Amino acid sequence: MSNDKTAEITSKKLVDPATGQPTDETTVTVAGEGSYTIDPTTGAVTFTPEKDFVGTAKGVTVQATATITNANGKTATITSDATYTPTVVPAVPTANPATSKDIQGAIQIGTPTFAGTTVQVNGEDKTITIKDNSYTLLDKDGNEVSSTPAFAEDGTTEIGTFSIDPVTGQVTFTPTDKSYTGKVTPAKVQAESSNGIKVDTTYTPEIVPVTPTATPAETINVQGATQTGKPEFKGGTADIDGVERQ
Repeated sequence: MSNDKTAEITSKKLVDPATGQPTDETTVTVAGEGSYTIDPTTGAVTFTPEKDFVGTAKGVTVQATATITNANGKTATITSDATYTPTVVPAVPTANPATSKDIQGAIQIGTPTFAGTTVQVNGEDKTITIKDNSYTLLDKDGNEVSSTPAFAEDGTTEIGTFSIDPVTGQVTFTPTDKSYTGKVTPAKVQAESSNGIKVDTTYTPEIVPVTPTATPAETINVQGATQTGKPEFKGGTADIDGVERQ
């Protein structure tokens, strides 16, 4: 009697890390790492990491089931396990703050700088860039916005507005309280990299006071004569990084 055998893979499943048992679900999640999705036909596993995860993951187990049939038509089922373990190399863009200074009442601009990075994976350089049109402001609640109120240094008194150009990342501070001088609570500015990592930094304007000057006028004439005098007023000046502004 022949003992020839044939084997056929009948299924490929993920093992649920929460239960340790194979599951019919094609996606499982490992807390703190990300999600694993299997193609049941090919057995290929795709790992989608959480944005903040770096390092070597715990991985996931794949279980294959095979049916063995001998020459007599008798069958038996066997299973075999294998693991898939991905490693995530850190690739975080850099962000540097911006500041500006001008006289009270003046519109100010500043452009924080964001830069991608290059990392080596399996001997190959992979370049991370900043996504086009990804520049945005973050409001007090952390929401992505194109404009947001600007507050005095106390963080509560509204003195103007911030707005951003999503293409260039340039932030404009427009004062509405022309009497306020001093530092402005920094605006939070965010950009996103090509690998989906969002980083933020700040833009901080400072308002320098300007006080107009007044020169009194005096006249003298005989009794009964009409007199005219003209006090002189001049706009004040302020030194902004060695440049006189008025």
